[in-house]
Amino acid sequence: MGFQMQVTFDPFQKAFDLNLKGAISHHMEVGTDPVGNITRMNNTLSGMEKKMHTCEEKLTNVKNQLETAKVEVTKPFPDEEKLNTMLERLTFLNSQLDMDEKGTKDTEPSGRDETDKSEVVAGKPKTLAEKIAAKQELAESKAKEKSERKQEQGIPVHKKTEEVL
Repeated sequence: MGFQMQVTFDPFQKAFDLNLKGAISHHMEVGTDPVGNITRMNNTLSGMEKKMHTCEEKLTNVKNQLETAKVEVTKPFPDEEKLNTMLERLTFLNSQLDMDEKGTKDTEPSGRDETDKSEVVAGKPKTLAEKIAAKQELAESKAKEKSERKQEQGIPVHKKTEEVL
């Protein structure tokens, strides 16, 4: 079958580059010595077997990591209660930072918020990924509500970023 050979010139480095192209490309720099160029081509060709072995090892490693990750994703998150507590605290602190211009303050949440209630009704997420997705949806809905409140108050809001102008 053989390899296609393509030579290019890099004007910045003032050097020629040889590309041996089969299933994948193999690059080597071309010098001024013809014997040296043949030696470089031989080294490039002989290095393909080592390169293939290294790639096969990496592929095996990635497949093992994928299988491990699949098992880990199905496991419940061990610190879910701590995560919920911290997220509730974060929500409280964010509400304190985002006080209305009227000066009203939200009080510290006692118990579970409305998202946690909907999770109980809809079935509580079992994995960390589902929990994070649920919290992201909550954050997006709160941002949308905040934007709508600002618009109702006559404060201009940028549509894409929902930042107050």
